[in-house]
Amino acid sequence: MNKKSQIKFGESIGIIFIVYIILMVGLIWYNGINNKDLKDLQENDKRDRAFEKYEYIVNLDLLHKSQRGSVDEEFNSISLKVFFNFSETEIGKEYLEKRLGESTIIIHVYNQSSFNNINETNMQETIVLYNKTPANRKEIIGKDNFRTLIPIQDPITKQNNVGLLILTDYLTET
Repeated sequence: MNKKSQIKFGESIGIIFIVYIILMVGLIWYNGINNKDLKDLQENDKRDRAFEKYEYIVNLDLLHKSQRGSVDEEFNSISLKVFFNFSETEIGKEYLEKRLGESTIIIHVYNQSSFNNINETNMQETIVLYNKTPANRKEIIGKDNFRTLIPIQDPITKQNNVGLLILTDYLTET
């Protein structure tokens, strides 16, 4: 081989190497942008799924107080306890797991008079509506919490209370 062909061969390899480096930098940059978008989409999807569970519980008519077919804003304290009992049955677990997945829904009930000073000492009772935490804590990647105050009435005593509804939605590895 003569020297001219060796130089051209070296130049060709150099150009191919530079093009390869440019392509790699471009792919790494593009992948970085896509990963950020993908993480944002996953985070939004996770929040949406948790909010759907929250909406389902808050708008479930059988938990609300009702009279003659009209549904009020107040939650019925007895219905909340019955809902928990239903969630512990085999049929209830199967039905609610399809709708609520791996999550925990707890209501802390406070006296209406202590509305401005809600703390652990004013709590009357805790009602666990649904509890399906992942069996293996190592599988939990993340979790979302939704909290809201809800009006609760005891239909027997006609006492009005305030409830702090806490929904914890677990994101697990699949």
